[in-house]
Amino acid sequence: MVNKDRRIRKTKDVLKKSLIILMKEKSINSITVKELCEKADINRGTFYLHYKDVFHMLGEIEKELFEEFQDMILSYEISPDKIETKPILKDIFTFIAKNSDFCIVILCERGDMAFMKKIVSVIYEKGYSDWSNILKKNDKDLFDK
Repeated sequence: MVNKDRRIRKTKDVLKKSLIILMKEKSINSITVKELCEKADINRGTFYLHYKDVFHMLGEIEKELFEEFQDMILSYEISPDKIETKPILKDIFTFIAKNSDFCIVILCERGDMAFMKKIVSVIYEKGYSDWSNILKKNDKDLFDK
């Protein structure tokens, strides 16, 4: 559920930006709530209204981005009559560009490889499912020669 309160959205946005800045400098294990709040210029009490700790915050950001990415990937239908990868690739690259700061810190050595594995898994499962269906439908044509 998307929170409609503008103040909450702005608070979470400044926290996210501050977390990304800190993750460029050090691992998530080294980032404290105090340090994050100082960087974001918010009160620690405000942080705790929204998150339990820095890991919870990162998990919520990842969950939101993963759901957005997964919805985008799963919205594409590929049929044997029309196999076109350009639109989905364009959307994947647009998603990465839109979330480039976060993608950079997740892909670096201090990033969360489990999150990247989830993203790759969605792409793999969607591709496998689509191509399996296409090959099943064309199975007879492929081998009857």
